Amino acid sequence: MNLISEYDIAFLSETWISENTFLNLNVNDYCCEHILGNKSYNTRKDRYSGGISVYYRNHLRKYVTIVEKNQYGVMWIKLSKELFSFNEDVYVCNIYIPPINSKVIPNDQFDFFEELETGIEKYASLGKLFLTGDLNSRCSDKNDLLSFDPYIDVDNQLSDHVIVLPRASMDHVIDTHGNRLIELCLSTSHIIGNGWLHSDQGVGDYTFHSLNGSSVVDYLLLKPYKFKYINSFKILQPNEFSDHSGISFSITCKNNSSNNNNNNNNNNNTNNNATTTTTTTTTTTNNNNNNNNTSNSDNNNNNNITYDNINIRWEPDKEDELNRMFAAHIDHLSTLTEKINSDHDINEITESFISIMQNASSCMTKVNKTKVNSSYSNPNKKPWFNSDCFNARLLFKKARNKYTKNKSDAELRNDFFARKIKLQ
Repeated sequence: MNLISEYDIAFLSETWISENTFLNLNVNDYCCEHILGNKSYNTRKDRYSGGISVYYRNHLRKYVTIVEKNQYGVMWIKLSKELFSFNEDVYVCNIYIPPINSKVIPNDQFDFFEELETGIEKYASLGKLFLTGDLNSRCSDKNDLLSFDPYIDVDNQLSDHVIVLPRASMDHVIDTHGNRLIELCLSTSHIIGNGWLHSDQGVGDYTFHSLNGSSVVDYLLLKPYKFKYINSFKILQPNEFSDHSGISFSITCKNNSSNNNNNNNNNNNTNNNATTTTTTTTTTTNNNNNNNNTSNSDNNNNNNITYDNINIRWEPDKEDELNRMFAAHIDHLSTLTEKINSDHDINEITESFISIMQNASSCMTKVNKTKVNSSYSNPNKKPWFNSDCFNARLLFKKARNKYTKNKSDAELRNDFFARKIKLQ
């Protein structure tokens, strides 16, 4: 619940909920919508497989619409254009695709990739599309980007003089679902955001962890020209509640003071942020007037947090990376230069320029903050949280920190999962 409360909209994948467990799913101050899990026709016992949910803050009720649900695990959500700095609605598809060998949903009964392609064709003309979830697809760093052709589709491709870095991935395995995912990207002009965006650029961090190893199976899909609307993207740390690491990304949001005033009593902590989370994927929409170096939890609690000291330190060994980042924004900078010589609003131009500078330089600097949270509630004071719980959690965090620094080390992975099981 603490993880969900950091976001305004939360997508959950592989929830395992069924008609028998459809209880106590409400979260205070959130609306919710669910798709129950499925079970193989030959199975009478055991848990259900799959299942997805979406939670969104009560004050966003009039801006969020569930436009389509498929029982097999596909949900399309529309976010009103009133939330964003661009004049288009946003359509987000939350999806759970079962593993390749799963018998819960026969391949001849339902094709997830065809369903996604149909949905993309259906909603592409209605607004901006983002697809996210647990796709159980391993595609390594296989190319998902069509070569630029000015005679085919100028809007949907990267310019031919932009320096395009290869998409990175720590997962070097390609499976059948992975090939299907790449085919989907190429046929719909979408690309995988993992390994391209912000803190995950050049990394392609793992999103799934088990005793047998780690992999990348959870994704954000979008069109290349929509990179400019993504203010942040990161893979979250592994936690004790899931085998997946969440994905968090933020979308440029406009400053709508009237909406905030109307909901001031119900939501004093969101500060124009609309956010999304999942056991596998988390999303965030942030006001582009906010400091991009501020974390989501900082934004959600800024009425209760004060910063004693903020130090920003330049990393000189990343100069070449900064040059590549600026080169990737050359088209946008050229457009701003043209606008300066016209009648465009200088404030809008300045904000766009600042946003480019912040996005390009954010991964080249270190920000050290000292913060004091006046409303901090110590979880250790729970009556059931004894010394054994405290020590188990402490050892789990130490094992997790070592594992996240070297995820290919089998010994560290085994120790991480041993501590995780003991903590649970």
